[in-house]
Amino acid sequence: MREKKLSLAPEKTEAIVFSGRRKLDPIKFQIEDATVAPKEHIKYLGVWLDKCLNFKKHVEEVAKKAQKLTDALHRLMPTKGGPRASKRRVLASVAHSVILYAAPIFEGAMKIELYRKKLEAVQRRMAIGICGAYRTISTDAVLVIAGLIPIDKMVRERAQLYRDREFTPLEVRGNVLTEWDKEWSGAGKGA
Repeated sequence: MREKKLSLAPEKTEAIVFSGRRKLDPIKFQIEDATVAPKEHIKYLGVWLDKCLNFKKHVEEVAKKAQKLTDALHRLMPTKGGPRASKRRVLASVAHSVILYAAPIFEGAMKIELYRKKLEAVQRRMAIGICGAYRTISTDAVLVIAGLIPIDKMVRERAQLYRDREFTPLEVRGNVLTEWDKEWSGAGKGA
C-alpha cells in the first residue's frame, strides 16, 4: 500500500474470520502499530456479516430499523381519519426498501423460521397500519387485505430478479403471486 501511496487507518480497521461453527484459536492482526482482533460480526456496505454467514445479526438489525420506520409512520398518519390506505401503502414501501436491501445475499436466511418471523412481525405491523385492522387479525389475512406480499416471497422475488436476468419483473411477480395464491388456497384459513 505504501508503494502505491495509499494509507490505512488502523483504528477504523475491522476483521472477521469466517469459521462457521468451528472454534479457532484466538488470532490477532497487526496493522502498523495497532492490533486488530476479529469480531463476531461486522457491517460492510450496509450488510451485517457474521462468522457463520447465517445473517442472524443482519435480520435483527434490519427488523429493528424497519420497525422504527414503521412506528414513525404510524405516528405521522393516524389510522382513523387519516390518509387513505393507498397513501399508507406508499409509505410502507419505505420500510420494505430497508428490509429488502441486499435481499439476494440473505435469501437463504428466510428458510430459518426464527429469522423469517422477525421480519414478518414488522410487516404485520405495517399491514395493520395500512388497513386499520385489529391486532387480533391473522397475519395472512391482514397481508391480503393490505395488498402486501409476504416478506419471504418478496426476498425470493428480489433474489430471482438478480439471478435470472432472462425473466422480466412482471413475470417474476406473476410467479410469486401464483405461488402465494396456491399457499393461501390450500391453507384452510378462511380463504
